[in-house]
Amino acid sequence: MPPETDRPELIPAPLAPAPARQSRQTLTIAFESLRFFETGDELPQSHARQYRTHFAQSTCRYIYYDLTVKNLRPEQDQTFLLEQRVYSAHGKLEGQSQHEYVLKANEERWMYPWGFGWPEAGRWKTGTYRMEILIDGVTFAVGSFTIE
Repeated sequence: MPPETDRPELIPAPLAPAPARQSRQTLTIAFESLRFFETGDELPQSHARQYRTHFAQSTCRYIYYDLTVKNLRPEQDQTFLLEQRVYSAHGKLEGQSQHEYVLKANEERWMYPWGFGWPEAGRWKTGTYRMEILIDGVTFAVGSFTIE
């Protein structure tokens, strides 16, 4: 059994296999939304998620986000490098993860879920956390949530 840690456990979302990345100078996706929700070990279906920006410290386990983007080039598959960073209320980097994501041709929009936290409630420290999402090394979205 690994030792207990105060750092949250990063939970990556399942991703499609990634073909070779192509460099591009401009993004071919547009930001639509960044929303947060809390869950346990199971990722709920989209329609069952309760999006919020404030969570109770005593019951909060994993905080997930849904990033929704619009595909500006639906005629071809595209591969993006997504990097997620979460910062504490004091600006300390608490966790980060990178994944390649394939946006399939003909997908008008896509939603990417990703989460971090602990399997048991009560481990989050109170305060406002900042989530930063980079795509291909460029800041694409920034949001925050508060643990009370």
